[in-house]
Amino acid sequence: MDFSVLMSVYYKEKPEYLRACLESVLVQTKMPAQILLVKDGPLTPELDAVIDEYNARCPIFKILPLEKNVGLGTALAIGVEAAETPLIARMDTDDIAKPERFSEQCKLFEANPALEICGAQIEEFEGEPSNILSRRHVPTSHEEIMNYARRRNPFNHMTVMYKKAAVLKAGNYKPCPDFEDYYLWCRMLAGGAVAANHPDYLLYARTGAAMFQRRGGIRYCRNALTFRKLQRQTGLTSPFDRAYAGCAHIMFSLMPGALRGKLYKKILRK
Repeated sequence: MDFSVLMSVYYKEKPEYLRACLESVLVQTKMPAQILLVKDGPLTPELDAVIDEYNARCPIFKILPLEKNVGLGTALAIGVEAAETPLIARMDTDDIAKPERFSEQCKLFEANPALEICGAQIEEFEGEPSNILSRRHVPTSHEEIMNYARRRNPFNHMTVMYKKAAVLKAGNYKPCPDFEDYYLWCRMLAGGAVAANHPDYLLYARTGAAMFQRRGGIRYCRNALTFRKLQRQTGLTSPFDRAYAGCAHIMFSLMPGALRGKLYKKILRK
């Protein structure tokens, strides 16, 4: 099955992380037909140099430069529209895909033609991929995903592979700060999209103290509560689900960052 890899990069990314990410894409056992890289606003000279190098090396690259920073959701929506294949694989520019990632996910799509969105498990690391700090395991069957999605994100965004038509049918990515992906999944699932997650750990996701800090504070808490309101409007959740998840967001968002990190690893991770 032909597929595109969709990534978005902005000026705060580290060039060495982007390089490691692109290398992991180029050594896959099943190669994409296209690599779409959305430049979300002007980048640093160092990031531009890495992009120019790989664009020259690999003819399947397609660069989409945006005049200004528009945010992840809008940047990805532009990328989805530009994809030239029926299947799209998401990838974050600071993560590392295992060599068999695309091959394993394509097997699930080939085995089930009705499948429209498929993620995988992740191993979270800091520094080097060998330094695994935690693992995020998400449910694998459609029924489990539907139930899980009511209160928690049922996919690891950087691992997701989806059909372009299904994403567009659900309205594509929409502005919903910090929750653009989860909001899209809810609309897709509520609209009848068939879902699965591969049972294996197919990607190394970069994490650390900075990630736990981003998932806290008044701004994040406000965004979370706004998302829960939008999620309820999809019809996927009950009033109790919204209240339960909202209270959890408030508790985790407003606690000290160090404590939040410990609880994430102990309660929300393996």
